[in-house]
Amino acid sequence: MKKIFYLLASGCFAAGSVAAQSGSFQLDGTLNNMPYVEKIFMQYRGDGGVKIRDTATVINGKYSFKGTVNEAQDVMLRAKYVKDQQHLQLSPFAKKGSDRFKIFISPGANATLNSIDSLSNTSVKGLPWQADFLFLDSLMTAYNDKFQEISRMDMKLNPVQKAAFRDSVMADPNALGMITLLQTNLDYAATHPESPLSLHALWMCSENCQHVGDGMLMQQQVQLAYDRLSPALRASMAGITIGEGIKEKLATISKLATGKPAPDFSLADTSGAIVSLHSFKGKCVLVDFWASWCGPCREEIPNIKRLHEKYHTKGFEVINVTVNREKGYDSWMRAIRQEGMNWFNVWDKTGAVGELYNVGPIPDNFLINKDGNVVARDLKGKALGNKLKELLGE
Repeated sequence: MKKIFYLLASGCFAAGSVAAQSGSFQLDGTLNNMPYVEKIFMQYRGDGGVKIRDTATVINGKYSFKGTVNEAQDVMLRAKYVKDQQHLQLSPFAKKGSDRFKIFISPGANATLNSIDSLSNTSVKGLPWQADFLFLDSLMTAYNDKFQEISRMDMKLNPVQKAAFRDSVMADPNALGMITLLQTNLDYAATHPESPLSLHALWMCSENCQHVGDGMLMQQQVQLAYDRLSPALRASMAGITIGEGIKEKLATISKLATGKPAPDFSLADTSGAIVSLHSFKGKCVLVDFWASWCGPCREEIPNIKRLHEKYHTKGFEVINVTVNREKGYDSWMRAIRQEGMNWFNVWDKTGAVGELYNVGPIPDNFLINKDGNVVARDLKGKALGNKLKELLGE
């Protein structure tokens, strides 16, 4: 299955402090019709980003938490039920870890939570960004659910069926809902310049938009939305960090945009000889980033092999760049032999070339024409074959 795009986990809605100073918070909760809950667990990041795990004992259906945070962040609350067979049968949420609820707190928060029958059915007062947080989080959940659904379908297919299925999925840029997810987050940030959630939304778009088309247009929109955030938000620790990252990503994507010269690099191959991209001028080159441990990478190799055999005499070359670290050297060499990768195989030992090409999740690739310019990114399956046919003929 095509790689999962790099997304921030729902547990990281803030990359750093969005407040100039730390502040205390207090949460007071009430559990209605939940007599079998004995404790509530909570985990959050305290001063200096230290991970804090806290526990509140439920007394007469009440619990409370107090602490100090220096950043707006999402927090997971989890209920612990009495370990008694009778109670386990009476409550559908009594299974370990099944009853949870997320909240979004900021320094100085003073909130009340009211749960009916389960934590998942909780109303909140005193957290101004809670509704927005739940909305954005639901989009992430929908994306993950869709990915899991497609992955399950993919696992049931034989190799021939998988190839056709993946081609059909990849033919639709929004098959997994990625475009919808990113665009909705971008729209949220553009219309909520005061919200700390906007920083996360823009960071997520910036980290992933290069996997939707060439990403240039969306990255420019991300930069524009960031520039329109409130001065206080941009001046916060998270605002400064994310702002620098957005600016750097825009510069990187600009260099890798369609029609731009592919950045040159030189790496050692399996024999120790140096392979330099500039020496392939006049050839059509696929620079493919992979690793021996990457299942989706290896599943794509037969397609690359078929296309290499078909177009090699017309000037098509393949440079496979492994991101295996030093301890994976033997696995890399073994995978090359197993897969019959009879083209150029080089080792990005330090990760510098991957960084130069802004590579995140793998597999990832760049197709470079005979003039040395990038013509496409992240082409797999039938899409890669169609592009080569366009460039090199039948």
